[in-house]
Amino acid sequence: MKKLFLVGLSLSLMITGCSREQPLPSSSFCYEMKTAYDGSISQTFIFPTFSQELSEKYSVEQIENYENNLCKNIYDNVYCNFYLNYWLKYIEHPNSEFSLNGDRIFFEPPIVEESNVIFSINYTDIEAWRFFNAGGEERQTEIEDSGEKDFKMIYTVESSSILPFLQLNTEGDTVAEVYRRLVNKTIKENFAKEDISKFSYNYEYRYLTPYERIRSNADCIKRVQEGTAHSWFLNSNLEASNSEIKIWAREPNVGYWYLFALIGIAILSIIVFIFYGIFKKYKNKGKNRYSIEK
Repeated sequence: MKKLFLVGLSLSLMITGCSREQPLPSSSFCYEMKTAYDGSISQTFIFPTFSQELSEKYSVEQIENYENNLCKNIYDNVYCNFYLNYWLKYIEHPNSEFSLNGDRIFFEPPIVEESNVIFSINYTDIEAWRFFNAGGEERQTEIEDSGEKDFKMIYTVESSSILPFLQLNTEGDTVAEVYRRLVNKTIKENFAKEDISKFSYNYEYRYLTPYERIRSNADCIKRVQEGTAHSWFLNSNLEASNSEIKIWAREPNVGYWYLFALIGIAILSIIVFIFYGIFKKYKNKGKNRYSIEK
């Protein structure tokens, strides 16, 4: 997935409200990318348990046991894969600042919360996120240097990627299918007679940012307590109105604006001094003529 590198920009566009209202069912997979003013970033993964539906037929103890098993399966098959891949990236580009044992990145293992299983990966700053998600230090430099050689007063910063749930694994399965099979398998292991076909799976990718002027092609854009939420939806048939995520913003080239401001002030000062000199010269001529006539 290409990376959303719109963190920390001074932006100049206005967003609208919900472009296409498409409420997401409560029992849905969700992947949330959240940024903050201080540069910190968090990636949160939410898996539905369907515990409320199952609780109508099974005891509290059975539901709790099922949720714990699902939590363990997600830990073993999803969370640990992320952790392992991050270690491999660190080994490929070793840098003590970004050690998984350090304080720049930390993992929150899966827990059961409000009929969902949730885990997250948190970064203290954009550099830590780029290190693990932009291909290491060499890729970071490429991103930071790109587009800076052009002479532009205002330039566009943009990012695009396919919906995470539609990405393919090495076996050719989408992430959505892999996650859905994991939940279905756990349900069957705990409730052998349960008809899993009755559960409708839906998916949401959510980009949450405090910057109100970022634009996107999201299915829904709305204000929330933490900022602005851009949401893309995928239905149970793995169909999406926007399978490609596009996020963009226009950023003023501050250096050039400062330069032109200084040049403008200098030119204005020169003009003022010229007019002042001309005014003073004619004023003195007037005084001399008056003295001669007198």
